[in-house]
Amino acid sequence: MNKLEKKPDMITVQRSLAGALIRHLQLPVGVFGAALIKIPEDMAYIASVVQGWNSLKPEDRLSRTLLETLAAPTLVADLRVMLGQTSLIRVSALAGGIEPHAPWLLAGYHEDKDEFQVSQLEGREELLNTLYAWIEADAGIFVPEMKFEVSTAEYAVLLAIVDLYSRAHYSAFITHTVVADEFTVADIVKSYQEAVNIPDPRWLLSFCAPLLPDEASALQAEQVKQCLAGLTGKGLLQAAPSNALSFTVPGLFLAESFHRRNCLVGLSVAGADETGMIGSHAGLFIRSDDPLWYCDIGSDNKVTVLGVDMNLVRQILEDLLTPLAVPPLESKLKTPQTVLLQPGPGTPPLPPSKLSAAVACVKCGFIIVKDDAFCGKCGEPVKKVIAPPPPLPPQTKVCSRCNKPLALNAKFCEGCGTPVEKAVAPPPPPLPPQFKVCSHCNKKLGPNAKFCAGCGNPV
Repeated sequence: MNKLEKKPDMITVQRSLAGALIRHLQLPVGVFGAALIKIPEDMAYIASVVQGWNSLKPEDRLSRTLLETLAAPTLVADLRVMLGQTSLIRVSALAGGIEPHAPWLLAGYHEDKDEFQVSQLEGREELLNTLYAWIEADAGIFVPEMKFEVSTAEYAVLLAIVDLYSRAHYSAFITHTVVADEFTVADIVKSYQEAVNIPDPRWLLSFCAPLLPDEASALQAEQVKQCLAGLTGKGLLQAAPSNALSFTVPGLFLAESFHRRNCLVGLSVAGADETGMIGSHAGLFIRSDDPLWYCDIGSDNKVTVLGVDMNLVRQILEDLLTPLAVPPLESKLKTPQTVLLQPGPGTPPLPPSKLSAAVACVKCGFIIVKDDAFCGKCGEPVKKVIAPPPPLPPQTKVCSRCNKPLALNAKFCEGCGTPVEKAVAPPPPPLPPQFKVCSHCNKKLGPNAKFCAGCGNPV
């Protein structure tokens, strides 16, 4: 059993809990991590999470490596694997760096519980070997010399026709009749619409739809007809009697091998280049009992379909799962804060400047974050201590005889020897002169004016 299938090694991590610890540790949050974790705003909740985390033994805590990878993965790969017709595996692979031996995580998201099942891999090589083994198992050695390019919309319609062909095979097997090899436009449109609206990964288009751009899964009937014309022009379809369509010889070979598939491996990868530009790329491996196909789904709305051997499979997987650069950080966490708590076992003490802002609840002793009005544990109102105003500086006295300033606590004047008891404080400075105004026009008058400069009225 491989790492992707091992349940005991999985750790359950709630998104908000991971976000609380990431905020407490002030870990940088990347653009991909911002979509994976949830940074809570409730400081009381963050405080309770960190208190519980501090109370654990170091070996029982979520590792810093795991939290760093969740917060800022350098590459995120959405993996979809269908083994046969019954076993579906859906998991995200997260790279923790661009180095060859950087840590990797597998994270399966549970939407109802808003949590991840996380497992840490020994490195990228373990993931590559697992995917390679699934694709290689029971694969034949025949590599078809066939390669063509279609638009993503045409590719979606082509898969819908292959699904029709598979249904015809299953129906002929049950009824012991000849397999139908002609399809009306109306049947093709219906097959396409069912596949993109009813998520059933046992059908090829339903499995592949999440790897395609959104517009390829939202085609109208007229657009499907345009795609059929494009596939006909590329030599995969041909007109048949009774206003129907059928496969050409190359198209039938492709449809037959797609129908006999026993393994599908889809990857949708998001990463960044050296300039910080975010991009994505997707690919689908279709393994039948003999030919092995790779469908390269580029960001230019083009799909290239070609036969491959296992050496090329390894190279494709390495290219897809190699981070090129570190993605930019997310600016959502504008002012990261560390929760002000007493350090737990194995936790270094906080700097005095931050501890000075913490207050303990007078009722339960819970550490209260600065500016909180109530205790986050028992609800006790926080008593704000008002600091007394600082004392006024002492006024300097002068000698009553010679007006020389006296030193603090001096008993005699250093200038004339007069005892200090007789010294008094200097008289206050005179108030600034009050300006007069004219009684007639209220204009300000100069200090020695005899007439108003505004109206000439005598002062």
